[in-house]
Amino acid sequence: MTTVIQQSLTNEEDQTAQSEGWALFDAGGEVQLQKIDELEVFSKDEDAHAFVKQLADAGSLLHYEQLPLNAARFEGVSKRKPKLPF
Repeated sequence: MTTVIQQSLTNEEDQTAQSEGWALFDAGGEVQLQKIDELEVFSKDEDAHAFVKQLADAGSLLHYEQLPLNAARFEGVSKRKPKLPF
């Protein structure tokens, strides 16, 4: 059984993630980025990973910071840190 990890994200970040259909979960002591099954936004976790990678590559700091959680699934991710809007 997996449990949503909210302390890894701010409340605003967690709300953004959940509105997009993904969250951080505790899977046996390992924090993982997974799809939220009940929302049916993504058909599988890999789709959520691809979505997060796409937004990270587009410059989203929130999404960029999640990449190390599933590094093996994010091969080819740009190593440049996104530019902040301010």
